[in-house]
Amino acid sequence: MNKQEKKIYIVRRLLEVAETISKERGWRSTPHDVTFLCPEIGDYVDGANGVLVKKLERFNPHPTSRNRFIYKLHFVHVKETSYLETEIDTWDKMDEVTRNQVFSLLTRVHGDGVQKMGSSYYYSLK
Repeated sequence: MNKQEKKIYIVRRLLEVAETISKERGWRSTPHDVTFLCPEIGDYVDGANGVLVKKLERFNPHPTSRNRFIYKLHFVHVKETSYLETEIDTWDKMDEVTRNQVFSLLTRVHGDGVQKMGSSYYYSLK
């Protein structure tokens, strides 16, 4: 798998986890920006304790065509005292060794429900 294929695989996997947790909790939809608490990510990305999947719509000027989406994969630090998420690194800026380690970790994780951090709730991974 190349870099982009790995990113797509991780994004799909994480969005499936979010969708499963949402259904279990009775929520109707998954937001476009989904943050997952995953303290284990800090073993590979210094200072990170979460993963953020951002869905960006790419405008398509042709009305007959469907809009396409671009997904960004960020590694963030979620603060306990506020709702601020500090971006630590992105998938595209990582070196290959770190990317492979993160890919290995994120393909093994499972949803662990929702966890409260500070005053906000986040999807949790174990």
